[in-house]
Amino acid sequence: MNQVRIIPLDTARHVDKTAIGPKALSLIRLGRLVLAVPPGFCITAAAFQEHLEQNKLLARLKTAPAPLETDAEVLKGLAVSAGVVRILQ
Repeated sequence: MNQVRIIPLDTARHVDKTAIGPKALSLIRLGRLVLAVPPGFCITAAAFQEHLEQNKLLARLKTAPAPLETDAEVLKGLAVSAGVVRILQ
């Protein structure tokens, strides 16, 4: 398979925006604008999918517990609670 799997963040060549995540794509675009971007790389979605399949991790991910909810009201409640704790200290 001659498919690109690792993409440096300082790449000058065309990158398929569906092959990588939005954070990596944003960092590549910022670098092309000659803004400071930390050195690094990203792996393609296809490479990540292949890794999950080869290591039989898909089933484990599907049965993993759901992440905690982080909607605006929950975050607002946490911020208020943190402020109360600071006041009490």
